[in-house]
Amino acid sequence: MPGNRSSSSNREGSSNSNGTQQHPQQQQPPRPQQRNRRPHPPREAHGTSSKAPPSELDRQIWGARSAGEVLQVAGSSADLTPASAASVLSTLARLLRGADAGQRQQARHHPALPRMYDLLQHGAPQLPLRSLVGVLQQCVWLGLRPPQPLLAAVTEQLVRRLPAAAPTDACHAAWALTRLSYGGISSLLGAIDAQVRAQAEQQQQAEQQAEQQQQEQQQQEEQHARQQREQQEREAAPPPWLAVLPAASLVNLLWACGKASYRSQPLQEGIARALLRCAATGGGGGGGGGLVRPAAAPLASLTPQQLSMLFYSMGQLHWVPSEEASRGSPPQPPARFLRHAAAACRRQLPSFTPQGLSNVAWGISRLPRGAQPGMQALAAALAAAAAPRLAQFGTQELSMLVTAAAAPGPAWCRSRAAVVQAAAGQIPGRAHELSERDLVGMLSAFATVRYEPPAGVLDAACRRLAHLLPAVPAASLSWLLWSLARMPRYRTPRPLLHTAEAALRGQAGALHGLEGADLARLCWGLGELHYYSGALLADLACAARGMWEGMEPQSMAMVLHSFAQQQFTPHELLDAAAEHLAANLERYSPQAVAVVMWSFGRLGVHPGRGLPGGGPCTPHPQDGTPLLAAVAACSAQRASLLPPEQQGGPAGSSLAAGEAFSLQGLSMLLWAFATLEHHPGEELLAAVSARFVQALRQCQPRAQPAGGAAAAVQASADAPAAGLAGGQQQGTAGDPALLKALSNTAWSFSKFGFADDAFFWAACDALPALLPGPAPSAPAQQHEQQPQEQQPREQQPRQEGHQAEQARHQGAGEAHSISSLAFAAAKLRVEAAPPLLTRLLPAARARLGDCSTEELCQLLWALAHAGVQPPLALLDAAAQRLAALVDRAAAGGGACPDEARLLCMVVHALAGLAYRADAALLDACVAAVAGCAPDVSVSLLAKLVWGCAHVGHDPAAAALEAVTSDLYHRLSHSRGNSTVLNTPDLVHLLWGLAALQQYHSQLYRAIAYRATRLPDGVPDQPQLRRMLREATVLHSCEHRLNPVAAKAAAAILPAWMAEPREEQGPVEQQDGEQQQEGEEGSAGDNGSDSDGTGLAAAAAAPRQQDLRAAAEAACRALQRAGVAASLKQLSFGDFIVVFGLSPSGESGSNGKRRPLAAVVPATTAGRAAVNAPHQLLGSALVSQRVLSARGLPVVPGVDGEEELVAHCRGLLAEQR
Repeated sequence: MPGNRSSSSNREGSSNSNGTQQHPQQQQPPRPQQRNRRPHPPREAHGTSSKAPPSELDRQIWGARSAGEVLQVAGSSADLTPASAASVLSTLARLLRGADAGQRQQARHHPALPRMYDLLQHGAPQLPLRSLVGVLQQCVWLGLRPPQPLLAAVTEQLVRRLPAAAPTDACHAAWALTRLSYGGISSLLGAIDAQVRAQAEQQQQAEQQAEQQQQEQQQQEEQHARQQREQQEREAAPPPWLAVLPAASLVNLLWACGKASYRSQPLQEGIARALLRCAATGGGGGGGGGLVRPAAAPLASLTPQQLSMLFYSMGQLHWVPSEEASRGSPPQPPARFLRHAAAACRRQLPSFTPQGLSNVAWGISRLPRGAQPGMQALAAALAAAAAPRLAQFGTQELSMLVTAAAAPGPAWCRSRAAVVQAAAGQIPGRAHELSERDLVGMLSAFATVRYEPPAGVLDAACRRLAHLLPAVPAASLSWLLWSLARMPRYRTPRPLLHTAEAALRGQAGALHGLEGADLARLCWGLGELHYYSGALLADLACAARGMWEGMEPQSMAMVLHSFAQQQFTPHELLDAAAEHLAANLERYSPQAVAVVMWSFGRLGVHPGRGLPGGGPCTPHPQDGTPLLAAVAACSAQRASLLPPEQQGGPAGSSLAAGEAFSLQGLSMLLWAFATLEHHPGEELLAAVSARFVQALRQCQPRAQPAGGAAAAVQASADAPAAGLAGGQQQGTAGDPALLKALSNTAWSFSKFGFADDAFFWAACDALPALLPGPAPSAPAQQHEQQPQEQQPREQQPRQEGHQAEQARHQGAGEAHSISSLAFAAAKLRVEAAPPLLTRLLPAARARLGDCSTEELCQLLWALAHAGVQPPLALLDAAAQRLAALVDRAAAGGGACPDEARLLCMVVHALAGLAYRADAALLDACVAAVAGCAPDVSVSLLAKLVWGCAHVGHDPAAAALEAVTSDLYHRLSHSRGNSTVLNTPDLVHLLWGLAALQQYHSQLYRAIAYRATRLPDGVPDQPQLRRMLREATVLHSCEHRLNPVAAKAAAAILPAWMAEPREEQGPVEQQDGEQQQEGEEGSAGDNGSDSDGTGLAAAAAAPRQQDLRAAAEAACRALQRAGVAASLKQLSFGDFIVVFGLSPSGESGSNGKRRPLAAVVPATTAGRAAVNAPHQLLGSALVSQRVLSARGLPVVPGVDGEEELVAHCRGLLAEQR
């Protein structure tokens, strides 16, 4: 993150001797050489002893009264020696102590300095050690930049003579070399470390010997226990080399280690013990023999500046002292050093400068995670002290504080909200002061904790960034776009993105120089911001292609996800990504595997396209495993693993974050396999189903958090800094993300034919917690809109439009999830489908306006397939959508193939739900489809024909002829998948053509011929067998009306007509009165069942119990009214009620009188249109036409008992 950087370039309010401001971590050590204000330095400064008198040159140098004079002497003297050069630097430091910046600048560029540097470099071996240290210190105080060879020579002498050097001189030298930015300081720190280690080993050996002697002398238990207690209470002594150093030198040494990233556990532990010891005694090192004054508490003597440097160093080293006592003693409490340091900070917080506060905050955020919980009190105190003083903070200090507060970890989890919100309020007024590094760092910190500042704050930041963008590095641009992409409610200005694109493309080679993580972050930000630029994406793909071998799996996943989200297909990069996945499959996290596979599926590119052997193979002892098979096998092993937040096992058994699939990742993985048409295996499907079942059973309705923005920041304490897949957090109960994952998984199951009842029952039970709740109340809406009302008026329309767009996007996502889940449950025919769809209906009705026409078709088809009748309002809305689609097609000069396909689907779905659309609308649909029938599959055309016939609508002859002619030509002469008609579609088409009386058409004859020669024989589905019987009977009745033709038709009936009793159950005997009336009222002209025209004895099929009950109720109602009636069953299974008897002179050939009329029950579902109750549908319509062909008037049984009796009596009166 841009904010996580060293703050050594920051400035403090105090000034050093050259007038420049100084960092608190750059605290100056004591300067013993300059305490003597006489015109000559200490003896070692000029390298002479007390017996050697000073030379004339030395006297001239010491007696100079200005910097120019002393430099003139140094430059003009031919006898200048290394010791004299050291004297010149010492004199310059004394003379320029109060000088202005101009004099200092003039001295830094004097031509005599290079000569002095050369003399010091070659004469370093002859100079005393303290003179060398003084040279380094004076270069720091004067602001000089000596050449690296000089620093290397001085460092070499320090390392060689370190055993004889005073520890204080070594610490001062390390501090000065760090200030001079010398890269070879590690050699000096290594020498110090070796010195400390050697003394520590000697001390340890001495302690071991002493301990052994003590143990030999301990003969009794009481004496041994007393000595143990004394040893536990005794402080661990630091190494002697460190024990003589004062606290300031110890802090400086630790700071030098931190700046150089030099990590040595013995050295750091020794510094910590020495700090505790010298701070506890209230003074400097332990080298003196005088009395010391005890301090009030350990580390209490450290100044705010030293405490700031202490925490900064520990954060830089990512280290805390372990604080073990001497060997053999039990360890001290692990938080002791930090506890005392934190207590000292809290006591002196009012005295801290802004830079000190930011340093301590940054150091806390960088401590090891195990030590951070103990720092929560200090973090809270820091937040309380810093928030009111943010106006006094420098821009870099402000950025550093915000970055620290936003860092993941428990230290700031309870205090970050106040700091983050207060810092955001500083941006509008100080945006002109912020550099791109500070501004990008603050925005990335906001995005890390999922805090979205008000639009006014972000607008001010974007205006400043637009001004700075041409010079912003590509790495900072990646963080900027990533940060803006994680603020979903804010609409990033398009001009800013255009400027960012120009800056990226204008930096030649900048993209190729990015780190893999920065490139991935840049791609992900562009994708989430929906900014499409083909040229920029091509450049990004080329850069990613060049670094794919060294790219981390997560970075590769983020890059592919962004390209897939924008539908940009870089084929060369995809081939490289497939090889990367094959070679590093074990290194890929489960979520990265899911994202990569989802990207391939979204782009429609098989990972092994065009490669030998079906694609790249993973490493295998034998021939290797194909990539998709390897991914499926690896995912099956990981799918059953639970993430830490879902595991209920003992402590320590949970997996680390990222080692287990999230529910969203599992849904993305299965969706990819389904889209790529590769079956992943039953093991993976079963494991995914079990994971979802376990999660769904734990779902509870979501509770809205209170507290506004502060609670939102607080809730995201440990939010990850980089996300995958749209953001890619796992959804929780009540979150649309979980509903989306559930629906995608169900859709994938339907593609694989994996019907798991437990999965869908769990989904059904969890739906109340998953589906969106009711709209918020008015007070809640006002509360949510209150921050927006405080924004400037010119910002409100843009933000309101963006929020409306987000609401539409969320509504469309929920509508898609509802339709996909309904479709999958109905397609798989699981037992939970009817209750599941019933629970989905309220949410589907609420999101009907957000459904696309295709999603609406899926939903209607699922309802019809599962036998769930939706409310009439939903069907009316679907009919209106159909009318709008027809109007749009007519306005465009005709329907396109996609619109024609949707028209067929909607007509078929509405008919399946017993809804009869207007005749004009159905005619317009058929006419629109007829215009582009060759581009519509034969299956959809068959559904269109059946849909019109099912509701009793006869399309216009010309349009119907165009559809049937195209179907006949394609089914008879064409080849291809679009001309294949499966058995259900063939049966529906045959039934529809018979219901539309297309007996003479070529298509009907061809379909009837195919129906007698089905590839699998007689269909097993009862519904298809019934429809075949209905079509055959209807054809026999309406096309061959005379008895001779009917008998001939009975001889050629297919096999399903010869066994009509297979699906029928036992016939219950009616009571004597009903049986007698039935015999008297039976029709006798042709009593055979086989011809399909007569009336057979009643036989009830199990699936027709409701129809039989309705027919029996109608029969009893007529009998109670004195009308002769009896219950009959047609040969294709329909129950009817015949009533009335013909006059005695009009009896049939068997001597019995014929019935005068019949009642076709239509009160059960699907027998009459829900929007036109007197309009019979489907089987009831066939029954009506069969009876009409036999000369029997039909009364639709759709009314109540009284209306039915009155209607029947009126019909009998007309007949007689």
